[in-house]
Amino acid sequence: MPNKNALIVIIVVVVVVVAATFVGALLGGGIGGTQAPTADTASSTVASFGKTLQQVSILAPDASTTIASTYAPYVDPALLAQWEADPQSAPGRVVSSPWPDRIQIDSIVPQGSGFVVRGELVFMTSNEVEHGGNAGTTPVVIQLANEEGKLMIVAFEGQNSGQ
Repeated sequence: MPNKNALIVIIVVVVVVVAATFVGALLGGGIGGTQAPTADTASSTVASFGKTLQQVSILAPDASTTIASTYAPYVDPALLAQWEADPQSAPGRVVSSPWPDRIQIDSIVPQGSGFVVRGELVFMTSNEVEHGGNAGTTPVVIQLANEEGKLMIVAFEGQNSGQ
């Protein structure tokens, strides 16, 4: 009987330790928890955001609505609200040609729990699409913050930002 009791105690202790480890991982962000965003995540966020810029005509009557729906996955709600209130302060398409095509990233520097990304907003026209090159660039500086494990744009300096 003593061996049987010792075996039961060992099993109970193992079950408690495993359960405590699992619960601690869930509550503390261990196993399956949120990892800090990386420079690759910052690059991906900025590149994806850059591809959406041509979809937003900032002078259109529905610019605020388009800004909200197009930029929401990438932009912090406070900055998004500023752009919705004043669409001409937001990045996006100003005229039909040239249009903002992408953001070419030059550097990504960690800052706090986020990153500062410096690069060039690249403009295109039909001619450049057909023959190569670009229709010009504008320097941009983008600040990203870690918001619940996701990088969000909290500041944008460049096209239309009043820099």
